[in-house]
Amino acid sequence: MDVEVAGQHASSVPGTSRGLSTITLLAGPRYGVALTKRQDVFAQALFGAARGFDADFRRGTNAVDTATALAFAVGGGYQFSLTHLLKLRPFQVDYVQTNLPNGSDNRQQNVRFGAGLVFQLPVAGLARR
Repeated sequence: MDVEVAGQHASSVPGTSRGLSTITLLAGPRYGVALTKRQDVFAQALFGAARGFDADFRRGTNAVDTATALAFAVGGGYQFSLTHLLKLRPFQVDYVQTNLPNGSDNRQQNVRFGAGLVFQLPVAGLARR
């Protein structure tokens, strides 16, 4: 099980005079294949919620500044262990869809490129065997 929190910002959205900021909280399965003792590649499918703000979210003739909706991400990447609790992820690519109201099809589809540090928190009862 993997949990991910991510944020995005677009300074302008076509058809509006405003931008769009989102925060997603997603969780789901990740499948990894070890390349060496310290390196692996992975694929994941994460599901959860997106919170959109600083934008116009259309519901009929009404517009609000914030909205919450379902979201999912599928993708994968490469990472290697620095310690048993810390990994470096030089790249990750995901297809991300959020379903925030926009007055049209209520979908935002993006390709997300990422990199960074991964902190693994040991949770009692969920230790890998």
